[in-house]
Amino acid sequence: WDSPLVELAGKNIGIVGLGHIGMKVAAIALCFGMNVYAYTSKSSDQLPQGIKKATMEGLLSVSDIITLHCPLNEETNRLICADTIQHMRDGVIIVNTGRGPLVDENDMAAALHTGKVGAYCADVMCSEPPSGDNPLFCEPHAYITPHVAWASVEARTRLMSIAENNIKAFLNGTPQNVVNKI
Repeated sequence: WDSPLVELAGKNIGIVGLGHIGMKVAAIALCFGMNVYAYTSKSSDQLPQGIKKATMEGLLSVSDIITLHCPLNEETNRLICADTIQHMRDGVIIVNTGRGPLVDENDMAAALHTGKVGAYCADVMCSEPPSGDNPLFCEPHAYITPHVAWASVEARTRLMSIAENNIKAFLNGTPQNVVNKI
């Protein structure tokens, strides 16, 4: 084979953020026979069977794969950086489909270069579009793809339906999907 193949069964996946997307990732990982650890605000008794609640430090230390599904805020900005990477297993695979600034791209490129991180997969970047001199573009194990989950006709149709229902609900005095609650 041109590149090594990795079996997922028995591997540890750490999920940072267990909202709708993180929960779907956990369900798929369980189907593959993975051990699922989650860093989440949910309590252990709120988690489905098979998902183990972890501290960030615990998740970093046991995970073969770490996937980011948390919001970007002061606490999560540069969540993955040289300091947190040093606590990870050698060869860890990191997936960022959350927000670009969750990861310090310079530190990630350095960790890829040394092999500490085995692969970095992302469809989000700190600057979009990224500049041509982004250090990740020089790393062969950085897999950067467009953030286009919304691009299919079906997804765009669903988004328009959701927007239409949100407007109708608002006009009826029963707003839904409110994101500015205090």
